[in-house]
Amino acid sequence: MQQESRVVPRIIKYGLLGMVIVLPFQTFLTVWAAQEFGHLYAITAWKEVAVVVLAALALYLAFSNKKLLRLLVARKFNLLLVAYALLFILYMPFAASQSQFFVGLAINLRFVLMFFVAQVVYFYYPQLLRSLLKAIAVTGVVVASVAILHVLLLAPNFLTNFGYDEPGQNTVGIPPAYHLVADSGLIRAQATLRGPNALGAYLIIPLAIWFYAFVKHRRMALSAFACGVIGLAILMSHSRSAWLAAAVVVALILMQALNFTRKHVSIMLVSLAAMAVLGFVSFDNNVLFRQLVLHDVVSLSTAQDSNAGHLQATVRGVRDVLRQPFGEGPGSAGPASALGGTDTEVSENYFIQVMQEVGILGGLLFLASQLWVGLELWRGRADAKVFVVLAAGVGLVLTNLLLHTWADETVAMTWWALAGAALPRAKGAK
Repeated sequence: MQQESRVVPRIIKYGLLGMVIVLPFQTFLTVWAAQEFGHLYAITAWKEVAVVVLAALALYLAFSNKKLLRLLVARKFNLLLVAYALLFILYMPFAASQSQFFVGLAINLRFVLMFFVAQVVYFYYPQLLRSLLKAIAVTGVVVASVAILHVLLLAPNFLTNFGYDEPGQNTVGIPPAYHLVADSGLIRAQATLRGPNALGAYLIIPLAIWFYAFVKHRRMALSAFACGVIGLAILMSHSRSAWLAAAVVVALILMQALNFTRKHVSIMLVSLAAMAVLGFVSFDNNVLFRQLVLHDVVSLSTAQDSNAGHLQATVRGVRDVLRQPFGEGPGSAGPASALGGTDTEVSENYFIQVMQEVGILGGLLFLASQLWVGLELWRGRADAKVFVVLAAGVGLVLTNLLLHTWADETVAMTWWALAGAALPRAKGAK
């Protein structure tokens, strides 16, 4: 290999690893920097600029290496994702707001670029997946520890010292310093991420890594400690989508690691369903249960609660898609829609959000790509590292059905980088 061809992959590799480590802290760092220097959006865009630079270098490598290019093209889901990206760009002339368009473009395509970059780096460095998993495992414990520290020891508004909003201020681009569980007065853990749901979703990835190590009896004391810290932080996030994802990830890993049969799986699923129904029936009229689990308000007579809001948002999103099957352009839904000066169009479902933006065709392209990548990871499930990525991905897809998880840069870019490094290795790659 020529000197130049060794240097460029190494630059991209360390750039990718650096991003995965920094991403969980980037919201905190950018808000703090914006408080000191201003220019919030310019500072926030560092991650998009970084991934575009890495993608440009990766594209250079792809066209310089015929084997690599053939591999990328042979993976048909890459072609689907290219079509998906082009569809977003085609909407540019029809965008109602240029700022919304570019923010929507960034939200929906930055993790696609991360996925591409990881595939290219893995072609040159077969140990990339191991390195990424180690980095995320350590970073996840740090993030979870910060979350627990904030809830148990620090003042709720501690993050306002670094530029975060007081709850209720709602400055566009600035997250609140803390969230409450309904009106219980309890603080929801969020650490240095954008909010409790983002924290819960992100921690699904290191949870999968450490829990697999635990059930395989690898560094038992360390993995048990890490699982405990991460599990407690997920619990303290009060993110029900993360709770569900964590339960699914734990179940999948147990099934794989302990060689559960279909009979075992059926018994476990039926038992869990029965316990959930019994718990709901038993505690439905309990105020504490309604606050902590259902995120309902204290007054049981009111019909306005978190669950109704989620359902209404999803129904509203479906109606938008049916009313405008070609979409209304990038940035017209999801977090980017807050830049429009009107009410934010959040459907509480990322896949519906995509269809609100680029229509049913765009939604189908992305859904097909997601499923195809999942099937490729399933093919390589005999490798423990690949299975961990798959299990975390299944959990995160579930959260995307309840929230716009892939719109969060930390969660989306981290998992899709892992997915790009976990795909089956091509013959003849070096």
